[in-house]
Formats: sequence, C-alpha cells, structure tokens
Amino acid sequence: MIKSKQLIPRFAEAISRLGGDEGLLREMAAITSADLPEVINETDQALCAGKSDQAASGLHKLKGMLSTFETGGATIEIEEMLSFARHREVAKAKTKFDHHRSEIDELVAEIALIATESFCGSGFQPALPIRFRKP
Repeated sequence: MIKSKQLIPRFAEAISRLGGDEGLLREMAAITSADLPEVINETDQALCAGKSDQAASGLHKLKGMLSTFETGGATIEIEEMLSFARHREVAKAKTKFDHHRSEIDELVAEIALIATESFCGSGFQPALPIRFRKP
C-alpha cells in the first residue's frame, strides 16, 4: 500500500504553490475529497444524458477541485473536455472523459489518501465525512 509520504513528490508543485505548507495541502485534500465522488458521478451522468450545460458545470467544478493538487495530467484533459461541453460537443467530451477516467480516479484516490492521513492520530474529526468511491 502506498503511504501518503510517498505521494508528496507528486504534489510537490501544489505544496510549493501553498508556500511549502504540506499540512494545508492535506487539509484541503480532506475538504475536497468529500465532494469529489459526487461531482464525478454527476458529471458522468450529465455526459451520458447529453446535457452540455450540466456537463460543463460538472467539468468546471472537477477541474477546479483537482487543479489545487495537480495542474498537469488529468486536469489538462478535463480542460479540453470542458471546451467540448461548452461547444455542445458532449459526445467528444464523454469519449475523452471515459478514456481518462482511470487517471482521474487515481488522482482522486491519492488525494483521499493524503486527506485520510492528515488527521490520523491528531484527534481531529473533519466536519464533513470523507466518502470513498468503491472500485
């Protein structure tokens, strides 16, 4: 099993943008990871239904949430999906979403991992429950 300390190099750029505050990144991960599964599922449903406005809204939220942690990779791909949805090319957005879904899910899982470990042993309980999507 990967420990969150092993993920820190992946998130080094994000930590740098936060002034080197690894703890703040972990707290942001705890807040974000609670909502990510719902945003992903709602976005997928909107894409499946061909609803461009709802798909664009979901993709915009998803891009914003993930870009806190990583500005390359899946986040760049989501930007292109968002462009497709805004131009009413939902089928193209859906195809791209499906193609990059495992990459998105991997990033989400890693964010959840650093979120979970941010509170271990601290006695702190996040106000919102951290929900994990079952594989």
